[in-house]
Amino acid sequence: MNITEGLKTNEIVGVNDNQEGTIGNLFWYSIGNHLITREELEQKFNQSSIDHAWLPNPIRLSDAFRRATREIQQKKVPSSDPKKFLNFLTREVYSDTEMIQRNVVIETVDQSGKRLEYNSNAAVIKLDKNDGSIKVEVQEGQEQAEQLAREAEERFEKYSTYYASQNLRIMIAKILGSLAPTQVRPNGGVYFIPSTYENELGKLNDLVNLLNNSEAYSIPLFDTKDNRGMVNKKLHDDMLSVMKHCDSVLNKEGIPLSQVKEAIAEAKRIADTFKTYQSVVNLDVEVLSKNLNSIRSKSMLLIQKTDKY
Repeated sequence: MNITEGLKTNEIVGVNDNQEGTIGNLFWYSIGNHLITREELEQKFNQSSIDHAWLPNPIRLSDAFRRATREIQQKKVPSSDPKKFLNFLTREVYSDTEMIQRNVVIETVDQSGKRLEYNSNAAVIKLDKNDGSIKVEVQEGQEQAEQLAREAEERFEKYSTYYASQNLRIMIAKILGSLAPTQVRPNGGVYFIPSTYENELGKLNDLVNLLNNSEAYSIPLFDTKDNRGMVNKKLHDDMLSVMKHCDSVLNKEGIPLSQVKEAIAEAKRIADTFKTYQSVVNLDVEVLSKNLNSIRSKSMLLIQKTDKY
């Protein structure tokens, strides 16, 4: 990755080692595709001294089962009749504290006759929540459905044991979000982290580099006029983005409560970021304070909006 893409390189002054006179760090990372057990991840948390509170939730058998059975679905599979094609769908039939049943449903699409036919029990896949075992029942002659059911069984074995890369990306993003980050590239990927969080950033940097096929880099920045200008501009851009998001939510009717709460959380995040940056960066207080007041006003309107739910 070229971290200077989207930045004016003559306006960014970095240093090789942490020292007095730095305002923070540029940080970027990538998480490669791999699988990891909870035990292995806990070990890496210990090695990097990161609080275990940031660990993902323990893997739930029901979640792994639903994911595995959802991923085997196939659309527009050719049939012996060129005028028909098959959709292999998975549908949940039953669930309680003991078991979950999901069926492989074959939907036959007859394009010439403009009809749909269904076999709702081509394969039955049951999860025993107590011991994590899977039972598969297949109708005679439904080889394709059986193959998909067995594939779901294999996927379940993997998903019930390992965290996937997406779980790790979400986890790292949450940790990063606690460090008052501000994106410094137009399309993201590189963040400014204020010096207040230097120790926590170091731990995060270590954790990412302990993960397979993953890497993270942190470059300290001198306290220069150009670097302060960059931080001011990027914080200003971030504030404008939050204000735009708040306006969008405020102007929509029937918007889900979750989206309103998300906008409120974003407003709080940027307000907290402003406070944090004040202690380490010489901010353009007049402009940014005006932005902050606007965000606070919009946040109050959003809170009032939640009262209507």
